[in-house]
Amino acid sequence: MKSFCLFKVSAFGGNQIEFSCRGEADGYDVELSAKSVHFGEVQAEQTTNRLLNVVNNSDLPTSFQFFTDKNNLFSFSVTEGVVKPQSSQRIIITYSPQQTGNFYERVFCLVRNHKVLFVDLLGTCYDVLTKPVPLSQRHVDAYRHRVIMGAHRKAQIQSKDLEGADDSLIDSALDVDLHLEIPIDDPNQVVLHKEMLLSSAAQNRDIRLSEDFINFNFTENGRISEARQLTLENKFSFPITVNWTLLPVVNKTTGKLVKNPFKMLPAQKEIAANSSFSFECDFTPFEVDSYFF
Repeated sequence: MKSFCLFKVSAFGGNQIEFSCRGEADGYDVELSAKSVHFGEVQAEQTTNRLLNVVNNSDLPTSFQFFTDKNNLFSFSVTEGVVKPQSSQRIIITYSPQQTGNFYERVFCLVRNHKVLFVDLLGTCYDVLTKPVPLSQRHVDAYRHRVIMGAHRKAQIQSKDLEGADDSLIDSALDVDLHLEIPIDDPNQVVLHKEMLLSSAAQNRDIRLSEDFINFNFTENGRISEARQLTLENKFSFPITVNWTLLPVVNKTTGKLVKNPFKMLPAQKEIAANSSFSFECDFTPFEVDSYFF
């Protein structure tokens, strides 16, 4: 950061003097050891680990925090902490898929007095009967490139305008030359902040939820709460398959893994293009005088 200030000093005798002060400060130099972590192909209900380092190349300690849940499908051993000067913090990320499919998540990392960092997490899950084509980083980069360059939104609009037209006309309308632009490897910080803080219910999301939070208020231990509805809207021009994966949680009294107190019905559903579907969410607490999130 650079600073500049101009001063003007006047004396009672009428003499004046002007001078300026300039200064430049070196900010924190913090980075992640990787921008993309691929977990490869993992069998259903198995786990695998990868290592990620928060590297502090500065002469002062700094704090960090990852925007993620410890009980996520991609779980972090440490989500926040302090990194000593000229040192690094080792973080173990565990991938625990429960059903077949490709999984992707961008996790943001906030560092004090520093720009926003991020890491892309990818993994594929298979079983004896189903083995999906693995998702790679180039697929993610291609989609994000289309969004940044506006080609994705243009294709959606053209697709709606050409409903009922010949396939040849639709193909020509969606044929957008992306090679005329240079891909953005390091997005603007404004773009990253907007994506990080974008609500799940935001109107400009391609896959949009009707609300961010469902509050069941007080529910008696062992009883099933009144069902709440959550609507998911698919704005894509093709159908999507939704799988709700609620991982087991630890019972603080017994220390054992138990079923997740929340339940989505149906757990799997295919939603047609440009349509929506309402899921039912139930809550069954298993411990008294406790909060569940």
